[in-house]
Amino acid sequence: MPAAEQVKRDVPGIVISAIVFGIGVLVLVEAQEFSPMGSIFPRTVAAIMMVFCAAYMIVAWRRPQPAGVGEQGSSLRRVGLFAVMLLWSIAFSTVGFLTTSVIAYAAITLLATYGRWTASRVASRLVAGIAILALFYLLFKVALHVPLPSGWLL
Repeated sequence: MPAAEQVKRDVPGIVISAIVFGIGVLVLVEAQEFSPMGSIFPRTVAAIMMVFCAAYMIVAWRRPQPAGVGEQGSSLRRVGLFAVMLLWSIAFSTVGFLTTSVIAYAAITLLATYGRWTASRVASRLVAGIAILALFYLLFKVALHVPLPSGWLL
């Protein structure tokens, strides 16, 4: 069979999805010990996470892609995304939720933008960032009453 006709299943993606699905199961089990109000968020996130993982595993197994599809991309950007998220999760309790979230959003935006920066692109990213961060802050602080760390900045 010629190389152009060979198909490949995303086995690493399926394995990672299975692991994340298992983490979702663990979260559901652990959330049983929480108060009814305290368990809403982790149970909801775990259920959504499990649905998307199951859907990906089914699609990846049933519809293999031609060899070479999906193998483009920058490993440096992927490592950068992981590093930003790791640093955010470590620093937000000390520095503050809003401050670290703004810095992480800016860093991820820089990592994820491939094309030229234009005024409209900067403006749209800025508006989207403000809206997303405000929404999450209000969701956690006001709606769910999650005590967000204020840290030494915000």
